[in-house]
Amino acid sequence: MEVTTTPAPVATRDTAPWPFPRRFVALFTSPKALFEHLEERPTWVVPLLVTLLLVATYIVVLWNPVILPNMLVRFEEKDTPQNVVDMMTKNGLMFSLLPGIIFGAAITFLTALIVQGIGGFLLGGKLSYRQALSIVCHTGLIALPAFAVMIPLALVAKTAQVSVGPGMLFNAEEAEGFFARFIAQFMASIDVFKIWQVALTALGVSVIGRVPRSKAMVAMFVAYFVASLLGACLAAVMPR
Repeated sequence: MEVTTTPAPVATRDTAPWPFPRRFVALFTSPKALFEHLEERPTWVVPLLVTLLLVATYIVVLWNPVILPNMLVRFEEKDTPQNVVDMMTKNGLMFSLLPGIIFGAAITFLTALIVQGIGGFLLGGKLSYRQALSIVCHTGLIALPAFAVMIPLALVAKTAQVSVGPGMLFNAEEAEGFFARFIAQFMASIDVFKIWQVALTALGVSVIGRVPRSKAMVAMFVAYFVASLLGACLAAVMPR
């Protein structure tokens, strides 16, 4: 008598959408699993909005005790007209919030384009722009622990330009001359949280783009340091 057997069910990847809290926790506890999920379901809107909210919170918390006093000192040094000083004193927070949020969003979309270029073209991986944007927006959530550390540091140092790294030895706002300002800005970019974010981004490129992790790490950190050098040069030549 012929015996028929039922084939064992084939295990399939969980493609049901993860709620944002699960994705947020996974970023810190199991990032590889998170990126495996984002490969099938790349999403970016909620993490981007949360990150921009964190940026706005950073500005709001530091405005009165740190940002506004430093701004008024610079106004006094430049002999700024009183009407401008009064306007910034009353409405400066609103004028600072909008550009900060717009700049943060623009940097996110630009960074995603660079990440796609590295993972999808330079390294020969299969990485769409939506997937790259999903990686960047989720790794941007590193801003939460970063700001939790940086806000107390900023309140103590009386400057919003703080970092957790060698930049702590330099005050970019007090540096004079191109070389001093360049060094201060570059050292500020060597930050523990930024390095953590770049490493997670490289992991995302490796997992989603299907490229060797070592190559993704090298490529992303080279891009990070090149961007840091260019940013430090630009900050050093721009007027305060």
